[in-house]
Amino acid sequence: LEIHKLIEKRDLVLADSHIVELEEECERVRTTDGGKDGGRKAKDIELLYKELEGELKKIVAESLSQTLEATHLEQLVQTIEEEEKVDRAWASCGGLPGGTDGPRPRQLRRKWRKMVRDSVVERLSRCQADALMAQRLRSLKEQVTNDLIFIRKNQVAAYPKDYDAFNVYVNSYHEVVSSCLAEMAQNDLEIQQLYSFLQWCHNDYIR
Repeated sequence: LEIHKLIEKRDLVLADSHIVELEEECERVRTTDGGKDGGRKAKDIELLYKELEGELKKIVAESLSQTLEATHLEQLVQTIEEEEKVDRAWASCGGLPGGTDGPRPRQLRRKWRKMVRDSVVERLSRCQADALMAQRLRSLKEQVTNDLIFIRKNQVAAYPKDYDAFNVYVNSYHEVVSSCLAEMAQNDLEIQQLYSFLQWCHNDYIR
């Protein structure tokens, strides 16, 4: 219950430290009782991690469009950093990726990159509701431009340099825009639509 409340309050570093403690205790139990009680606790721990990662994803999504409290992105980054420390400790003790000795490594930074992309997918999907292709393209351009300016100005500084945060965001937007364009190109386009599409791709969209 305490951990749930910490996650709700976005005290994520403290919540994560408690989950890691439970994970370590679960591992000790698993090695002493043959895995019976440890298995039940492991399921509870995975649910807590799922809840924690869900809150991290919300922070990432919100960071695309609004200025968050500085502590929220700080909590996100510190949680990733702490989890990476635990992953390294796990690996130094002989843990193998894809092994049968638990869910480590959790690779939270890789998951963060996926959270960024998923959030961009959701955000840009709103630009595709208009039936007119010219309007869809204008909306797409405005959304991408405004978001990236906002992110560079307000969010990137919260990440350590080795996260290469702005490029992560830019690449995510580029991948999602490319997917949107590929989907549009599959339609039977009229001459005027084709003209608008090609003009946008060659003149408006800066890769």
